[in-house]
Amino acid sequence: MAEQLVKLNVRGAYMTTTDDTLKKGGSKLANMLEANNVFLKDSDGCFFIDCDVEMFKIVLNFLKFGTLQHTERVLELYEIAKYLDVKMLCECLESHHVVIYEKRISLLEQRNQSYFSDVLKKVVEAIKIKSAAPNEAKAIYFLKSYCQSCFPEVYGGTTADLYANIYLSDICSNIDDLTLLAYKLCKLGYAKYIARRLHNERCTGNNTVWHYGYQLILLQN
Repeated sequence: MAEQLVKLNVRGAYMTTTDDTLKKGGSKLANMLEANNVFLKDSDGCFFIDCDVEMFKIVLNFLKFGTLQHTERVLELYEIAKYLDVKMLCECLESHHVVIYEKRISLLEQRNQSYFSDVLKKVVEAIKIKSAAPNEAKAIYFLKSYCQSCFPEVYGGTTADLYANIYLSDICSNIDDLTLLAYKLCKLGYAKYIARRLHNERCTGNNTVWHYGYQLILLQN
């Protein structure tokens, strides 16, 4: 049977595609062409789809060509894919680091209530206390062991030539939590790029003490 054209109204933006494209993979869009269709039609007989226009274009292109266009709005696209029940697109997006990280953060919160949000809040407060400029690179240290005489409240420290140094006690239990924290800080606009690494150096005030833990470097450029 020859392909049939299908007219769509996506929040006032009119599009035309084919029934074969909409039927790929099975979804609410495929069901739209069946008797049990859940989508309304406008006065011109076009199927009305209530979702973001640009995101829907990506969905259509994925159904047509099987490739995913680049977008910064991954989570929004994932929610639309779930809403439209486009399983192939959902599976594709579930391997994206943004979706993976958001799911891990949600799981952390479920297991330990407000643990992650408390960690994030403490880091943001430390950045504000330091009064680091938005475009200033920042080095955040999460120390497992440190010299109390160097960092009484483990806040502050000195400003190095390259970084605004921010010292915190070990509020991140492992490197995986640190990865999630780095992702969230980028999302909040505190950095465009983040480097993470183990931190291990001898204390300048006490030669027998080592400052050991993790380091996040927040970069804007």
